[in-house]
Amino acid sequence: MSRKYHLAIADSSLDSMPWLDAVTSVTNIYNTLHKNGFFILSLIESDSKQKEYNGMNDILIKDDFEKNTMQIYFDWVRIERLLLPMFEILSAYKVVHKDSNEGLLFSRWYISCRAN
Repeated sequence: MSRKYHLAIADSSLDSMPWLDAVTSVTNIYNTLHKNGFFILSLIESDSKQKEYNGMNDILIKDDFEKNTMQIYFDWVRIERLLLPMFEILSAYKVVHKDSNEGLLFSRWYISCRAN
């Protein structure tokens, strides 16, 4: 596969598949980017775990929205496992979304990186 793209974006997608599929997808993205090409992604943070959480950062969604889809959660260690050494992480920040009572709804990582 030739490296022909300068930019790839994965917004709220890599966290909605099994872990091995996410790893394969990131590897495929890396293989299509030019050296120094940019990859921008967002991932749901592990502090967003729902009651279905199984202790392994992966759950099968049971409610009507996204029913029977996999949800994987990311802490910093898991982000590094997903991206390094293929990518250099240029920036990463976490946005916390709360309800009107300041209760945590969910958090997302927003990450930009460059292909090595």
